[in-house]
Amino acid sequence: MKFGSQQWWDAPFTPTLAKQPPRLPAGFGAGRHQIVTVTLADQNTGIVIGINQFTWSPEFVEAVGHTMKRLLDNQPTEKVMSDAVDAIYARYETPEDMVRHRADVRCVGGTASSSARPGYGRDASPE
Repeated sequence: MKFGSQQWWDAPFTPTLAKQPPRLPAGFGAGRHQIVTVTLADQNTGIVIGINQFTWSPEFVEAVGHTMKRLLDNQPTEKVMSDAVDAIYARYETPEDMVRHRADVRCVGGTASSSARPGYGRDASPE
């Protein structure tokens, strides 16, 4: 994620590790934008340091939906997911490198650009 002139933020998310794994609502995406609210909090104090709301483009929503469905259907273990995240961090020095060389779909204010088939990629999370 990137907000304005701030540095890139990366926040690995694994839906299968949530206490209550999310369920994609029927028709998720379906060619529509998705409103997303991100709350940034200091991990040591729990104090909210920023809130941002934006839209995801239909292409980005589709890519997220494909990935979440694949993860929820396959239920990789915490170790498998942790190893996959560690491998990606080892391959790319900075979040900027990760975005530049790895992102399949990018979304900026509700628009998208694809460099590959949405939801699929070279380093996609393990099946």
